[in-house]
Amino acid sequence: MMRFFVAAIFLVLVGCIGGPAPFVIKQADGRFSNNKDLIYSSLNNRISTKSVAGGTHIDSSGVFVNPFISTNKAGDKVLMLGFQVVNLADYSTAYGDVNQLGVIRRVIFRVGGELIALDVVDRRNQSSGVVAFNPYSGASMDKSEAGTVLLSKREFLALSSGVAFSCKIIGSKRSVTYEEDDIAESFKQNLKQFAGRFL
Repeated sequence: MMRFFVAAIFLVLVGCIGGPAPFVIKQADGRFSNNKDLIYSSLNNRISTKSVAGGTHIDSSGVFVNPFISTNKAGDKVLMLGFQVVNLADYSTAYGDVNQLGVIRRVIFRVGGELIALDVVDRRNQSSGVVAFNPYSGASMDKSEAGTVLLSKREFLALSSGVAFSCKIIGSKRSVTYEEDDIAESFKQNLKQFAGRFL
């Protein structure tokens, strides 16, 4: 089950590299699997325009926290619930890896006085393999750092309830904290939409 799920999510993850287009929810294609559980994942749920380096994203990169869910065939039992955490960053000879987290290890949400601490599994770091050059940033290459966190229905509902929250994402190179005011309103609305549809 987990192996099929990770493969399905990875195919969707590749699709999110186009940047923060409108938030979408997709059902995984299960036609070629004997596992008939339903898997829904999402794309383009950027948590904030604040960059890991502390500036503001004016491009399509940044940290995305995309919800997913797996249910039984009838859709009335949650089998797995969580987020695909993706940092779309780059490396350049002029600025280095300032927007990279490294291997993403932990995601911690603070909702009111409660901490929701989630360990990251299925960690993946990839490079585009394409080197670009311009006179300002030198040679550069796109990087993708990703991982999966699992959480309970209660925890997801706490995040999607409309109550303000903050978030810290811990990587092997650096960490980033998104205060309540940093969290994009669209991010919160997308969580609410996802919860309303499936939970």
